[in-house]
Amino acid sequence: MNLIYRIPAKLKISILLTGMIGLFLIKNLYDRSLTKDIQLTMESIYEDRLIAESYILKLSDEFHGLKWILDEQHNLSQKSIDSQLKIIEQISLDYLDTKLTPEEQVHFENFENLSWEISKKVKNRENVDSLIEYSLKEL
Repeated sequence: MNLIYRIPAKLKISILLTGMIGLFLIKNLYDRSLTKDIQLTMESIYEDRLIAESYILKLSDEFHGLKWILDEQHNLSQKSIDSQLKIIEQISLDYLDTKLTPEEQVHFENFENLSWEISKKVKNRENVDSLIEYSLKEL
């Protein structure tokens, strides 16, 4: 008779413990999904903000280098100018691959138009100092 009374008590305890284990598993799965969301957010911040910032700094350096090459009239070689313009174009393409906000998109389109204008004027041996300064401000 004693055995019959013990089984329901043990059954209740085992159901209670199974329920607690189930709750722990559900909470663990929920925490994992939150961790993945945080990881994706951090990766997005890194890729879209910090990488984009480094591209902007590289573009600024390259434009300063182009301006320096153009200011050195006696050492002016079309080869060095063309290589500088190709580097600027490649960095611009890399920057375009990042996710841009609508405001950044507008500024980048203006910058692209200025880069195109600078490239044309440099090939025609025209003065581009003001365009380079404006493009640096646009960055």
